[in-house]
Amino acid sequence: MLDIPDLDGRLAVTYEQLTAAGDELSRVLARIQQRDITAAQFAELVEWAGHLRISRGLSPNTGANYLEGVALFAEWAKAAQKGLEDVSGLDVEHWQQDLYLQHGESPSTRNVKLTAVRQFFAWRESQGRGYNPARSVPGPRRAKLMPRKYSLKQIERLLAAMDAQTPQAIRDRTILLFFLYTGARREEVVTLRLQQIELRQKVGAVRFFGKGAKERAVSFGGALVDAMHTWLATRDSLRIIDHDAVFVTLRKDAGRQIGSGGLDGVLRRAHKRAGLAMEPGKALHKLRSTYATALYDAGHDVRAVQIAMGHNDINTTMQYIAISNRQLRTRLPGDYFTGGTL
Repeated sequence: MLDIPDLDGRLAVTYEQLTAAGDELSRVLARIQQRDITAAQFAELVEWAGHLRISRGLSPNTGANYLEGVALFAEWAKAAQKGLEDVSGLDVEHWQQDLYLQHGESPSTRNVKLTAVRQFFAWRESQGRGYNPARSVPGPRRAKLMPRKYSLKQIERLLAAMDAQTPQAIRDRTILLFFLYTGARREEVVTLRLQQIELRQKVGAVRFFGKGAKERAVSFGGALVDAMHTWLATRDSLRIIDHDAVFVTLRKDAGRQIGSGGLDGVLRRAHKRAGLAMEPGKALHKLRSTYATALYDAGHDVRAVQIAMGHNDINTTMQYIAISNRQLRTRLPGDYFTGGTL
């Protein structure tokens, strides 16, 4: 285990701030101390973690994924008797090959880790610590699959499965509707605060602070408005510890801000009670895809969908729009070319 007090004054403060947060990024920092890396490598990772979280404003989960990917690479480089300053593009390619051949990692997982390493070395380059050897390393090819969404019948079954009047059922139903009516990301729901919600009798709005600390506002209506009124009234009758958190735990550590695992539990219960299969790790992406596709079907152009989803790149938005009713209607008449003769 690395000796944390060896960090200099400034980095020691950064380390204490990051670990005090008690989020996924702090947990990854704790795990990294157990890895076979040098003290110098660990110091750089702490500095970069501070850059990701404080300067770039990435969410704790995104920062944690990037940090863990680079820590794995640093451990691999040390085993190959190479410091970070000695790494070449060929080394990065060899590491990617090892991730596949030795660990069987999927193209999407390897792409995430390669992106992390690229960004880490780009940051090092900006600090005058050498060039970015991962800049021109190609990522593994991924099969381009159509995005998946929930059908209307599936949504009806999920909501019906949570149509009880217990605090848990009320909360779970509200969370599911919140995803469906706002297109929120996981982290945006976990960190949602009361002051971000504006709720009236028939309409509501929420301000999100998404990736890169970008703010966006999303309005909503329909069933979510009624569900939010009911849940907030129920919430106010409970013993709350995290007073500003919209969604809180109801069992272990009751009254605290719900965590990422708690959201997974909400979706698992809903799918099980509705008799629907749930693909591990895909349900939240599927809910965002359902929201994006519904906006598109309602007549909004892709640019409007992009803004609502909080994407920088419109191509990212296109990856969320599943086969929609508008697309199915966009076709030539059946006899267009043949005049009805064939």
